[in-house]
Amino acid sequence: MTDDFITLRTPHAVTDVYEVALELARLVGEVIEATPARYHLRDQLDRASTAIALQLARAAREVSSERRKGYREALVTVTDIGTLLDVLGTQQVSARPGALSAARYVARRLQAELEPLAGVRTATV
Repeated sequence: MTDDFITLRTPHAVTDVYEVALELARLVGEVIEATPARYHLRDQLDRASTAIALQLARAAREVSSERRKGYREALVTVTDIGTLLDVLGTQQVSARPGALSAARYVARRLQAELEPLAGVRTATV
């Protein structure tokens, strides 16, 4: 018996977005471990980075008419993660700025990949 039954991987294109979310959760974990920021910021960031993977896994399993709503919720969560990372960056409380920069980059990448799935049209500036 293998541990494959524990992780429900999505067999289609959404897998890439899910994998990016898992990478973001990993990087956020590094940021959380290295930062002396106040507890509530670390806790919010930890919960949000876990929630994004959960939301994407759920959205991928929804019927197509409900899927876009799930992706919109995930987009809101990844926006929250990016904002929390920005707050940590402006407070300069990260003991590992490289981990913070990497997490910010992956959060922006995930946001860009989620926008079309969520049906968000970005206007040119």
